[in-house]
Amino acid sequence: LRVWDVLLFDGNRVMLFRTALALMELY
Repeated sequence: LRVWDVLLFDGNRVMLFRTALALMELY
């Protein structure tokens, strides 16, 4: 469970980071 929590957390962080980059590129 611990490993899965870390992987899910990293995945969410990457998705948020990519979304932020996309918004920066748009604006």
